[in-house]
Amino acid sequence: MATDITRQHEDFVALARATGLRFPIESKAQFIAQMLRPGKPVIFRGVAYDPEFAANLIPEFFFPISTEQDLVAKAMELLMARGLLPLQRSAETRDGSGTDVSHAIHR
Repeated sequence: MATDITRQHEDFVALARATGLRFPIESKAQFIAQMLRPGKPVIFRGVAYDPEFAANLIPEFFFPISTEQDLVAKAMELLMARGLLPLQRSAETRDGSGTDVSHAIHR
């Protein structure tokens, strides 16, 4: 499970760097414009995606995005919220009483 999360994180970092995004990104419109700028498909795990389609996967409420790390963290959070990645369980997901609170999304 941790390997899947680590791999996904590495894949997102590679994707963010390959797109040449400039941060901060203040809005979804700005994000879409930056994703369209190179004029070529977004390649993720060997599959080509339309850049506008890929950019539209990030919801408006995730903006602004301050750094590459912020983008990667929000993309990972999105996958976990949609059930596409297992929730990370660590000391941060415990409330001190041993109760699992990983269902809560922290910002």
